[in-house]
Amino acid sequence: MLKGTLTKSMAWQSVNGLASWYFILLTCATVYRVHWLKAKAQRDRWKEEIKFLYHEMDFCVNFMEHQEGLWNDRTSDASANSPADSGLHCYAMRQAGMWRTMAAQARQEFDTVRHKVMHQT
Repeated sequence: MLKGTLTKSMAWQSVNGLASWYFILLTCATVYRVHWLKAKAQRDRWKEEIKFLYHEMDFCVNFMEHQEGLWNDRTSDASANSPADSGLHCYAMRQAGMWRTMAAQARQEFDTVRHKVMHQT
């Protein structure tokens, strides 16, 4: 064959060109699909994390309310017959008040956070 002559027809080269473009489009579509799946998985993980945080918030408040109830039971157990019992009664009332205040503050802060998160999404 002479130098500079074509070995393939122009029609065959255009088919090869279309095939390579098709391959590029398929590759790009696959890359975008994988990227989209990764982004969706990350979004789903964050949604699950928010759910876990809500449960932890509820657990904290429930624990504080439970502690308040325990200390309220101890106030009723301590009779004010002797000075030592009155001291125990006062201490138990103070502890119950502390847990009540902590539970109320925690519930208020957690409700504020929930409200902000709900309006953000």
